[in-house]
Amino acid sequence: MIKRAVSPIISVILLILVAVILITIFLLWAKVEIKEDLQNSSDALSPASDLDCLNYSLSVDSCFIYSSSKKVEVLLTNATPIRYFDIMLTIEAENLSQEKEKWVGVFSNSLFPGHSKLYNTDTNFLFTKNENFSNLNFNEISNIILTNGACKREIINLINMCEIINE
Repeated sequence: MIKRAVSPIISVILLILVAVILITIFLLWAKVEIKEDLQNSSDALSPASDLDCLNYSLSVDSCFIYSSSKKVEVLLTNATPIRYFDIMLTIEAENLSQEKEKWVGVFSNSLFPGHSKLYNTDTNFLFTKNENFSNLNFNEISNIILTNGACKREIINLINMCEIINE
């Protein structure tokens, strides 16, 4: 008795059919995953347009500079539909040696629409220029500025809003 094998043409067709089915399943899965990842990334990374930034701004509820503990606290309120991120604090002042210097850092927390948040340089703050405020003479601050990653042109000068507290 002679056993007959599947013809080569049928086996090639079956292999191609299995490959097409597997590729289709993979592409459908990848499409859903990539679409979700792109949506999450675009929501997180897309800065607001310049037009949006003209219509909205952050509101500074309070600003305190503590001279002895060498920290800055800023209470911000976001009544806009924009998520503010990369909130940067820049302080220009004289150091203890009476030389002009600049301290720059970024708060790692975002400010979501409709929220208020107390930003404190002791927590969630990363210095990008100078390592800390140890040499900062808080009584000789010439400029203190907030900027952010969502509306890069929005600059809030806090020099007249901040109260220096000598603890």
